[in-house]
Amino acid sequence: MGKLPPTATLAADPFQMHLQAAQTAVSKQDFAAAVAAFRAAVQLQKNSALALAGLGQCLCQLNRPKEGIPFLSQAGNVLQKQAKLTGDVKHLLDLAYQLNHWHDPIAALQQAKAAISIAPHSANAYHIAALSLQGLNQHAEAYSYSLRAVELAPGDSNALILLAVLAAKLGKLVEAKQSLQQVLAKTADPNLARAHRELGVVLDKLGEFALAFKHLRAGGQLSLQNPAIASIDKQAVFQEISQFKAAFDAPFLQSAAERVPADNLPSPVFLIGFYRSGTTLAEQILAAHAEVASSDEAHLIPAVLHELYRITQSDLSLHQRLKSLNGPDLSHLRQYYWQTARQMLGENVMQQRLVDKTALNTLNIELINTLFPEALLLFVLRDPRDVCLSCFMQPFSLSALTANFLSWPDTARFYALIMDYWLSIRAGLSLQWQELHYEAMVNDLEGQFRPIFAKMGLTWSDECSQFYRHAQAKVIKTPSFDQVTKPLYQSSLARWQHYPAEMAEVLPILLPYIKSFGYDESPDPSQIPAARRV
Repeated sequence: MGKLPPTATLAADPFQMHLQAAQTAVSKQDFAAAVAAFRAAVQLQKNSALALAGLGQCLCQLNRPKEGIPFLSQAGNVLQKQAKLTGDVKHLLDLAYQLNHWHDPIAALQQAKAAISIAPHSANAYHIAALSLQGLNQHAEAYSYSLRAVELAPGDSNALILLAVLAAKLGKLVEAKQSLQQVLAKTADPNLARAHRELGVVLDKLGEFALAFKHLRAGGQLSLQNPAIASIDKQAVFQEISQFKAAFDAPFLQSAAERVPADNLPSPVFLIGFYRSGTTLAEQILAAHAEVASSDEAHLIPAVLHELYRITQSDLSLHQRLKSLNGPDLSHLRQYYWQTARQMLGENVMQQRLVDKTALNTLNIELINTLFPEALLLFVLRDPRDVCLSCFMQPFSLSALTANFLSWPDTARFYALIMDYWLSIRAGLSLQWQELHYEAMVNDLEGQFRPIFAKMGLTWSDECSQFYRHAQAKVIKTPSFDQVTKPLYQSSLARWQHYPAEMAEVLPILLPYIKSFGYDESPDPSQIPAARRV
């Protein structure tokens, strides 16, 4: 967020004192304190790009992007004026990158284009403009900007990889392959792992399946050699789930409705599952209904979990904390959920039926059931082999969870961990739950969703059959964003059949779930498993 002057000058300058306090709070990840300090700084200097950007970033860190992004945009306007005077667009482009990070590609594109007008030979400006257009699903225009970035910086691997990704989106697969091979020819490039994985995706589309998997493995292995990634504790989630299973108390959850006070708050619909199972598709179908609002991965339940830890004893486990909640605590956390929803999604969320979609809220089912025993929970399933293949091919942002996707066997083991947990607890839940199969959605959209809308107290809308038109007008945060802006297609069904040897390697891990969820070991791609309902 920039450098401050020497400490000796701070006492005479209240503005600098507030900035120092804000940056100290940021270093401690106390973003609420940082927001207060940055606000005080902005009151003193309303056109300080440093204070405006800091305030915007901290609000976004607190999951309040509707408040934060306008401050980032204001900072961008100030930086534009400064860049016009100096010709230096670095800070303006840093700001545009932040706007993309916080999922406002429209504002990011505006700043990137301003940078291009000031510095027309800036490869980074064209690169960030291409990233912004990619976020808006405008792949053809994004490709032209990316091509210009590569022309200006022909050896830049980030630019070459983005060009390849966009070329592949446009069906220019040979060109994409050549761009990625150009990166891989530089044996010391820091982006080799990413290039291998993207090349694997391109080769899959070209039908070169054996070579595709070879590159996917190589990308994962290189990533695992990175010290920062190697330090991630991938086993933490395995230990956590083991503790969850040992402490699971079905009678406690089944009596949850008796403890929740009557508060007339709306009841959310929770949409969960595993990564790449079809939760984003299900969300967009539901969200096409005029009376439905969707969260699009807003961290509502994680925010409530943080608040739960704040108001309960520090020496208690999660399950002990849940059992310690009294009526006022439960009422507070339910209200906190909706307060957070209004901050993240706007006031209108209270007048619509909210679909809270975050795939790995699967890890928070017991919290959800404790607070919202009246809720409907939709658990999306897909053939385990297709799920694991898609996860292994997807360049996720790295975390303690997604680091498991860097190894093919670890991908299968992580999937098995989460699905074993779901199978072990679903019968003990008191909220209403339903499993929804991706394959069934693709083959019989209306037939699958009419009953779900009925459970939500809504009638079927024909708009939901054309969900992709609705999605095209949105900025969608998940990796599936470009897929759900198209009509339904069946090319993603039974893709695992292209990889028989690789599937045989993990079949012992996945077979129990293939059978449990109604999939055959060698299915016809048109097979539709029967959905479980309670």
